[in-house]
Amino acid sequence: MASSKRLSDFRAKIDQVIQDDANVLSAGERDAATQEAVYRYSLDKPDITYYDFSGTGSAQGWALPSTWVTDFSQIEGIEYPSGERPPDYLELDDYYVYPPSGSQRLELKWETPSSSETVRMAFTIPHVVSDTSNTIPDSDYDAVCNLAAAMCCRWLANRYTQTTDSTLSADVVSYRTKGDMYASRAKDLLTMYKEHMGITEAGAVAASSQREWDTTYQWGSDFIWHPKRWR
Repeated sequence: MASSKRLSDFRAKIDQVIQDDANVLSAGERDAATQEAVYRYSLDKPDITYYDFSGTGSAQGWALPSTWVTDFSQIEGIEYPSGERPPDYLELDDYYVYPPSGSQRLELKWETPSSSETVRMAFTIPHVVSDTSNTIPDSDYDAVCNLAAAMCCRWLANRYTQTTDSTLSADVVSYRTKGDMYASRAKDLLTMYKEHMGITEAGAVAASSQREWDTTYQWGSDFIWHPKRWR
């Protein structure tokens, strides 16, 4: 479901959290922190999109779609032939992406889809936050704002602690105190983000821990992300 939040909402929330009344960080730096946080969140919980390849009856491979992001996107599942109920998914060793970089293609090892068949690929992409769109769920909005604010606070801490002019000793002490305050705030905000996302000390998202759940949807269809053949 599309979120109603936009980049302006992220800006307002982050400003409220960091309370940089002196505007030490520029608007551009705050936006850069937001986009960095969005990408970090995307690594922890990527967006999922789909693309349909049309069979030709001869070729076994297709150029990856323009929405595929090299060095980020991962295949979550290949449905072939598309449209079956329940859906029929290929095994992990039935397909691959080649070459590792450059003009990549999706290749099927054994299947040759006919011109009347469709191959549907589910794959990950980074989230997007802009003035016109936002793919981050509202349930994670505060967490991503906290992550962006943590980055801003870290930058503010560095700015203040780098002040070393000995002719302004009283101000230097004040700046260093502010630096310590922002460094502590950055740590707290990062902890809040990790706790919301279920990220353990080892860096893994707790929700991705491996367990065996031999179940399906109530209407009988298998799960696309964790089908029975992988359990």
